[in-house]
Amino acid sequence: MKKYILLFVALLAGMSVCAEDYITDVMLIGGTQSEVNLLKALYTEQGWTVINKDLNKGCGSSSDYIYLLYKNLSDSIGHNFVTDFVISTVEGEVANTFINNGCTYYLVPYDGGEHFKSVQGDLNSNCRSGSANLHLYYTTTEKDDRCCIVTSINFNNKKDGAVVDDNSNFCDFNDGAGGDYIYMHTDKTQGWNVYMNSSRTQCYITGLDGPKEFIKSVVIPTSVDGAEVLYVKDPVFSEFTNLETMDFHDACIFDRMPSLRGCSKFKRVGTSERNSQFAINEQFMIPFSIKTIPHYAFAGTAIEKIEIPSQIEIESFAFDGCDSLKEVSLLNADIIINSYAFANIKGMGSVKIRGRLNDLDPSIFIYSPNLYLSEFRPGGGDLWACGWCGGDNEESHNNLYWIFEQNQLKINCYSNVWEDHPQEQVINTKTWERAIGILSINKITIEHVDSIRNREFYGFTNLETVDIVSGLRSIGDSGVVACPKLKRVNLPSCLKSIGAYAFLDCNSLTDIYFDGSHEQWTREVAKGDGWKPDTTTVHWHCTVTFNSNGHGTAPDPQSIEWSNQDQAAVPTAPSAEGYNFTGWYRDAACTNRWNFDDVIPGDMTLYAGWQKIYVTGDIDGNGEVDGNDLNILINILLGKDTNDYAGRENVDGEGGIDGTDLNKLINIILANNLPRLY
Repeated sequence: MKKYILLFVALLAGMSVCAEDYITDVMLIGGTQSEVNLLKALYTEQGWTVINKDLNKGCGSSSDYIYLLYKNLSDSIGHNFVTDFVISTVEGEVANTFINNGCTYYLVPYDGGEHFKSVQGDLNSNCRSGSANLHLYYTTTEKDDRCCIVTSINFNNKKDGAVVDDNSNFCDFNDGAGGDYIYMHTDKTQGWNVYMNSSRTQCYITGLDGPKEFIKSVVIPTSVDGAEVLYVKDPVFSEFTNLETMDFHDACIFDRMPSLRGCSKFKRVGTSERNSQFAINEQFMIPFSIKTIPHYAFAGTAIEKIEIPSQIEIESFAFDGCDSLKEVSLLNADIIINSYAFANIKGMGSVKIRGRLNDLDPSIFIYSPNLYLSEFRPGGGDLWACGWCGGDNEESHNNLYWIFEQNQLKINCYSNVWEDHPQEQVINTKTWERAIGILSINKITIEHVDSIRNREFYGFTNLETVDIVSGLRSIGDSGVVACPKLKRVNLPSCLKSIGAYAFLDCNSLTDIYFDGSHEQWTREVAKGDGWKPDTTTVHWHCTVTFNSNGHGTAPDPQSIEWSNQDQAAVPTAPSAEGYNFTGWYRDAACTNRWNFDDVIPGDMTLYAGWQKIYVTGDIDGNGEVDGNDLNILINILLGKDTNDYAGRENVDGEGGIDGTDLNKLINIILANNLPRLY
């Protein structure tokens, strides 16, 4: 059986460390004196430093000489640094790696004589029988975080602060072999400052010593010096200007998330736990043990994604100003989100939540215009409640949904009783309206809701469109109030009443679209005083009818989608024998010609205009050129006939009425009466 003893090093408060002291690599060499002397020279040329202490000193002339070597590469960006050591007492085969406290420990590499290699770097190599088998393991940072990095290693005969075995006895490297007492000691760049209970079995972290500006990532320990860590006391990380990630071990028992307020480069919190049925990626998940994300815990950080799998309370301003936040997954129904929890976020992101609408505080998303709820799953059982109509019977509201998609709120309160009792489906937003982040909503779609009560949609400052698809019968007084960006409202044809000042202080409301006819709008929809702004145009469906006006065949009527907005298409011109078509007119007398570039104001009839086709010389317009036409022209020339003949008296088509017109008319009459020659 393998026994592992974790080396916990004494914490050195206020320690000043030079960059060149950061240890990145360690190894052991062993063998005869000549063999190790040769290896010392070889590795020294390669940049290794030899700790000039024989770890088998005093074990007899036949024992191996053993030395520890190390390297430091303080300026190597991204290089792993040694953070801890473990001494194991091994029986049988020696493992190359093992996991301890969530970290992977590696057997320190070894080189040397044939015997030293055969025993895989045993620190009691070739000692007399009965001596302990000791092997040295080490672990490193996963990233260049420079947190608790080993800066120096030394060996002496002092027990305090040295390695202990599994019985809490100080671990002598020559244990059982006789000879000198040899204990291993290390110093670190920084260490966790802790406050321990009287029995030294539990503690909480009060700080971290050393140059905070170097730290990029932190792994929160589950224990320090053998004492179980209960929590991290704020504000331990208040000045960690380059901190980017924080990871927890599986055994974390924290019930409160450490505060990272002001860590402007912080991007990720994660855990290696894998037993969540909901978790998508444990690299972005806080531990199951955490039950509270405190005030300002992530405020001002650059965190982009977080998964919260457990029952939890998110306190006010917990994610305040996290402009990089793109996704929050709340994967448990039992959550409490306090006011302003996701406030003042300028970026665009989503919050996925399992829970009840009534659980949400009225202002969790306030001043976060682009943050929206992308998924909502109502709770079940006796606690279920419809956030829109207040019903508590899930069976009768089985098709209820409300969902955010790209800042658009969709509401559907359709139920099994809709047809028989539509009046039961009433929007009542008093308990939730700000909980869903009204400042972020730019469109609301409503289906199968009977009425909007007085002042239900108040202060939706980014709302631009209200789309009521079906079912609505009434809008109460001041139903949609103080929505300064509201531009368009779509209303169903079943609407029966609009209350007084229904769209009060919605001064950008330019268009209301009623899904019915003008007759329905004027006769069936009651409207209260001041129900709309003066600048608002109402649109309804309408029809353009064409009247042939006595000649030819009229085109089919055209259905116009919206009055006061859409145009009619120019129809195929009608035709009639003996007449020229002159266009379409608003009146039968053809005095007001219609321009098809104009929008249709409502239901209307257009009349065809016609001009009779006349024969040259037919002044009286009876279709023939004869003596009567001659008499008329003579009287016109004599000033005895002042009637309007529409210019037909101008027989030659040139200038005024004179003798040439008379001569041409006589010739026409004579030509028409000439006998045929056979």
